[in-house]
Amino acid sequence: MEKSISLNDLNLFINVVQAGSLTKVSENLSIPMATISRRLTQLEESIGEHLLNRSTRSVSLTTLGQMYFDQCINPLTECVMTVKHLNDSHYQLSGTIKVTVPSNLTHK
Repeated sequence: MEKSISLNDLNLFINVVQAGSLTKVSENLSIPMATISRRLTQLEESIGEHLLNRSTRSVSLTTLGQMYFDQCINPLTECVMTVKHLNDSHYQLSGTIKVTVPSNLTHK
């Protein structure tokens, strides 16, 4: 049975690559470091390969990680932007508003 890949974990991976640091992502997203590390490990287990070389001070992409990042960045960014656009349009008013007022309600 094939393991599924969480889009949230993929988004987290992309955030880590762009920030270059688990600490920065932890601070920016208010997610504990242990959670970030666990979710990245789950993503790597789903793929079956390491995507990141992690040490206490740095994060770097493996060769496969670079290829994966390059292939995933644009589709995931488009997906996130589409969801944001849908959420924004869901909460905005649209359409025509008709107002009826008595004709003697004018100021002179």
